Amino acid sequence: MNNTETSPISGVNISVTKIEILDNDSMSIGNASGFFFRHNGIKYLITNRHVVIDENEDFYPKYLKIKLHTNKENPRQNIDIRVNLYEDSKPNWLEHKDYNEKEIDVIALPLNKLTIEKTIDFDSTIINFFSQENFLNNYTLSTFSNVIIVGYPLGFHDESNNLPVYRKGMVASSFKVDFEGDPYFLIDSNLHEGTSGSPVINSPHNLIIDNMGNGIHTQKYILLGVHSAEHIVDKDPLGLNVVWYPRVIIEIIENN
Repeated sequence: MNNTETSPISGVNISVTKIEILDNDSMSIGNASGFFFRHNGIKYLITNRHVVIDENEDFYPKYLKIKLHTNKENPRQNIDIRVNLYEDSKPNWLEHKDYNEKEIDVIALPLNKLTIEKTIDFDSTIINFFSQENFLNNYTLSTFSNVIIVGYPLGFHDESNNLPVYRKGMVASSFKVDFEGDPYFLIDSNLHEGTSGSPVINSPHNLIIDNMGNGIHTQKYILLGVHSAEHIVDKDPLGLNVVWYPRVIIEIIENN
C-alpha cells in the first residue's frame, strides 16, 4: 500500500469504502465498512462475515454497493459499483475454514467479473490496496498503544468528498496473544454500528518494537486487524471491541 500523502484522497482514504447492503430488490438494508486487499495479484474486498450473512438474524443480503473515487485530484468525482454476493446461488465470498468452531467474523470477497457487474467502471477507479507487506511481521506494538479505526460509523462520513472518518482507540489486551484462544485482540474505543469491517491501523505516534527489543517510530500504515463488533460480557457492554488479527485474511485466501 502506498503511504505517500500527495493528494486529498491518497493513502488510507482510498483503501477503504463505505458498504451499502442491498436486498434482492436492491433496497438498502444496512451500512458497513470495508477495505481493499491484494494477495498474489488478486484483489479483494475485506469486511465482516455478518455484513454478508447472519443466519441467526435471518439476514441474507444479495448485493453490496460501494462508492469509489475516479479522480485522485478531485474527491467529488465518484462512481457506484454493485457487487454480487452470489453466483448461481453459491456465495462469492471466502470465509475462514474454522468459522464454525471459532466464528471468525472476516470474509474476503474476490473482486472479479463474477462479483462486479461492470468491470470497466471498476477498472477506472482509484484504490490503494493493503497487502501482507502492511503486516507487523517481526515487530509488535508497545503496551497500551493507540490505534486508528477508519470507517463509517452509522454510515456517517464526508459524503460530498466520499471520505471516511477516523476514530481513536487503545489496545486493551496483550497484542499478538490470541484472546481466549481466538485470533483477535481487544481495543478500548467508542465505536458504532457501521464500523463493522473497518481496518484498524497504527497511530503515527506508536512505538514499534522488534524481536530484539529495539524500538522505532514509523509513519507507515500498518494493518493491525479487522474491527468486528463490541465484546459483550453477560449482555453488559464494556466499551471493548473485537479486532481480528490480519493473518486470518491470508488463511482465508490461501485455504480457499
